[in-house]
Amino acid sequence: MVFAAHPPTYLPDRMFFRKMCHSDVFVLADTLRYSRRSESSRTRIKSDRGALTLTVPVYSRGRAGQRLASVEIVQQSNWRRKHWRALSVCYQYAAYFDKYADFFEQLYRRTWRSLLELNLAGIDFLRRQLGLATRVVLLSELDERDGPDLIVRLAERLACDTYLCEPRFRAYLESTNLKRSGLRVQFLPEAFPVYHQLFGTFVPNLSVVDVLFNEGDEAVQFVRIPEGSECASS
Repeated sequence: MVFAAHPPTYLPDRMFFRKMCHSDVFVLADTLRYSRRSESSRTRIKSDRGALTLTVPVYSRGRAGQRLASVEIVQQSNWRRKHWRALSVCYQYAAYFDKYADFFEQLYRRTWRSLLELNLAGIDFLRRQLGLATRVVLLSELDERDGPDLIVRLAERLACDTYLCEPRFRAYLESTNLKRSGLRVQFLPEAFPVYHQLFGTFVPNLSVVDVLFNEGDEAVQFVRIPEGSECASS
């Protein structure tokens, strides 16, 4: 059994869903501390001028160390209208925009107070459109405390023998007690296949909504590990 973990981010990128795609259990780490430099409250789409960052305004001043599950969205802002307009303008001519537009229009009509609830709504929709049946659990539901042995404890709790993650975490994981635990670690390949995009030159590392609007039901093929590639083991 393979598991992976990731903070619940806003309209996540392809690596987020690649981890989910190749896992039996996917843990949404909602108890981690919020960082303004993370993707928890922002995502990237493609405009006619290149990558465009969409940011959800949240309360952070005076709230250092707050957990992701506690982050509140600023209400005195028109970010919902701006984000919906950005998606509409950037993707109105995408082949499959009309297929998914209703969901996003409704998403931005709702008044969101919790960043976590907004992110979970987006993740659940995108997961279903990609056809992923992976079991998804919240870290808060497992009632596990932070610590250097968290991954080992999660593996035991979830009855998994393999942990799947990005290569950039190799050094960190090798400094922990994972090897002594017997837990196998696999690193996902970072290369992704190119897909059709609007506006000329291909731009990588965008939200998976860019793939969905342009490729529709075939989007998951541009998320999975390419045929002939495989995970590297520690």
